[in-house]
Amino acid sequence: MAGDSEREPEPQPDDLDVRASTLRRASSISGGDPSPRPTSSAPKPLEPGTVLDGDYQIEGLLGTGGMSAVYIATHLRLKKRFAVKVVGESRELDPEAVTRLEREAQTTSGIDSEHIVDVTHLGKTDDDRLFVVMELLEGEDLRACQSARRDARGVRLPLEDEEVRAFVPQLLSALAAAHEAGVVHRDLKPENIFLAKRRDKIVVKLLDFGMSKLAHRDSLRITRTGQIVGTPLYMSPEQARGKHDEVHAPSDVYSLGVILFEMLSGEVPFPAETLYECVYKHTTEPPPPLAEKRMDLPVGVIELVHRCLEKEIEDRFPDAKAVLDAWDAAWATPTVDALEPPAGTLVAGPVATPAKDEKPAAEEASSTSGVLVGAVVLGVLAALGLLAWQLTRAPDEPSAPAVARPSPVAPPAPVVAPSEPILSSPPPAPVAAPPALPALSVHVTSQPSGAVVRQGETRLGTTPLDVSIPEGEASVEVSLTLREHASETRTLTRDDAEEGAHVRLTPRHTLVDFP
Repeated sequence: MAGDSEREPEPQPDDLDVRASTLRRASSISGGDPSPRPTSSAPKPLEPGTVLDGDYQIEGLLGTGGMSAVYIATHLRLKKRFAVKVVGESRELDPEAVTRLEREAQTTSGIDSEHIVDVTHLGKTDDDRLFVVMELLEGEDLRACQSARRDARGVRLPLEDEEVRAFVPQLLSALAAAHEAGVVHRDLKPENIFLAKRRDKIVVKLLDFGMSKLAHRDSLRITRTGQIVGTPLYMSPEQARGKHDEVHAPSDVYSLGVILFEMLSGEVPFPAETLYECVYKHTTEPPPPLAEKRMDLPVGVIELVHRCLEKEIEDRFPDAKAVLDAWDAAWATPTVDALEPPAGTLVAGPVATPAKDEKPAAEEASSTSGVLVGAVVLGVLAALGLLAWQLTRAPDEPSAPAVARPSPVAPPAPVVAPSEPILSSPPPAPVAAPPALPALSVHVTSQPSGAVVRQGETRLGTTPLDVSIPEGEASVEVSLTLREHASETRTLTRDDAEEGAHVRLTPRHTLVDFP
């Protein structure tokens, strides 16, 4: 799992959120010189003791970003502490972005979800700077949690599956509530996912709805050397292409897929050193197979992540609620290493077909008995022929003594007795015709998911999909096609109905020229 993840840049000041280290440091601030100091590009700091809107008294600085600063403040009447985020002066901001922030702050505060940071107040400072008051959290963000998971060589490690299964449903619940309210986050990343400590458990909080679109400058930030510093690693293809009118709930789903991939593998699916490389990968390259990095993961989880990462909007989950609905069932599927399908083949055992020349044991025994009876019959016929020859001899021929002449009316008993099985053996019992094979279905999955399944010219749907085998039919043939992958044709048999059929599609890499 080495990859390029260990070289992935750590969060920069522009990606500041309320995180554990600053919260612990802020708890000791009582009015002295705040730490850390603001950067030269940050807004003018608020002095300790400054009161905002008559209620929120600034205690100290939590941290700064290029266009914002976060403070710790106390409500004078409630005696409760809050986090206050102050952005730049209004003339430095896009007026439409300010309006959008105000609208989304109002909408976010009205979303009924304990997993969205609670926004309690929106106002302006005396020097006309916009500020947002939100609940104060203790804990760490997902970035800090992931960065601490490294092996002895310093290579990033995935989170424990138990942690993923505990954190992700809470995150999906928050995002689903936002999507239902018509709010799109647009900037999902580990820095905006906070793991708040509440007594003896971790409560996931989603932060910063719409904050990334405040400034005039583009939200895809790079340094002077061309290094990426955050958001682009998690952006959707439509965001990478600048199609902002196409940024809706499925865009958040794509960013979620990148986060899930990183949580489960320890590395992002599209590591990049430059903005150009990042845009190229997000818009043209399929993600690396998660199964190759984590063969111990359930197949359904891998399919869920890859469906989130589909390039085409219509091929992804439509919103976070759809992902949440599929989450538990995905973890109940078999793991990849339990199936161990060879590349490009179905997860199905061989079909046992009896040889056409095999005979039932009873029939074989009957055939043997028939051979023996035939031999006895030939012996009887030979004896009778000899008797007839003796009776028709000429009178002048010498004859045997009377006592030695065999009696024609009393043939030896052993000769007659063996012929009885021919007369008394019943014919073989007729074999009843087998009942017609009932109709059944085979659950077809693919890696990546979302492949179009066709039977002949008929489009059946996209994977995962249940394919019917009609009554009386032993199998059906289907084809699977997926953009930027080689097509596969498979025969589904009745033996596949129990375990299902899984197809690995081979990526077909293409080069795209950028103008």
